Amino acid sequence: MSIPVVISAASAGYFRSLVQLALSLERTQPRRAVRCIAYDLGFEPAQRRLFKRRFAAWELRPFDFTRYPPHLRIRERLVNTNAWKPVLIHEVLGTAQAPVLWLDSASVVLESLLPVFLHVERTGLYTPFGGASSVAELTDRATLDALGTPAWVRAERQRASGVFGADPQSAPVRELVTAWARACLDEDIVVPDGADHRAHRFDQSVLNALLYPVAARDGITLTDDEIDVSSARPSPLYRTRNKVRPWVPLAADPLLRAYFASYRAIDVALHRLRQRSRAAAPSSGRVSP
Repeated sequence: MSIPVVISAASAGYFRSLVQLALSLERTQPRRAVRCIAYDLGFEPAQRRLFKRRFAAWELRPFDFTRYPPHLRIRERLVNTNAWKPVLIHEVLGTAQAPVLWLDSASVVLESLLPVFLHVERTGLYTPFGGASSVAELTDRATLDALGTPAWVRAERQRASGVFGADPQSAPVRELVTAWARACLDEDIVVPDGADHRAHRFDQSVLNALLYPVAARDGITLTDDEIDVSSARPSPLYRTRNKVRPWVPLAADPLLRAYFASYRAIDVALHRLRQRSRAAAPSSGRVSP
């Protein structure tokens, strides 16, 4: 296998989270086992200098929001589209020779990512589940209608876009990423009127609407892995949503790791307990005499 690529991105508010991700990759991946690319979505000058100095092996790329429609810009969480994400992935995938793995900046890698890269090489895609909700439950109907999403796809379980692997050698996967990026450039598709994060996942919603038909058409085997969102058995390879405030010093990283590990362990234990409770609960149906 050629050297796989890990991509991430961050604005100034997520800079410290990106640093945490970079530190975790240093701890868990063999030296020169992965090529790392980070997109600067608006670092402060001091942040840019720190990242270049501390993580010199990373390729740091600027992202020029002025080249794209205004809805790609960073906005408050309820209406933040993350529509820039598939644009970045598409750009990297266009020149890559080996598997490409997107990780949101608030991710932490816990073990070697080789199983993920091998899955990408074997199937073309790595798209773990992202919670228990269906595609329809977390996607505005206008988006589904605009993309011509069939009823069976709307009933499928939502997959995460915060961890997304793609094989540049796969024509169907390149087609999928191109369609994802193109759709996210259309404001009416990615952020229809009135849509917000409470019942719509923007870039992730678009990905799910497009993903399942391509996988079914081309016989792509999708992973059964789950990220740690409403999951009793999340992937042991990484954690997600480990956001760190920009002012937290690098020296605090061991404490942060312990905190997030404990939080995840408790969360997973609670989900397993709920799962067992539901399985043990008596049926509510009545038996006829």
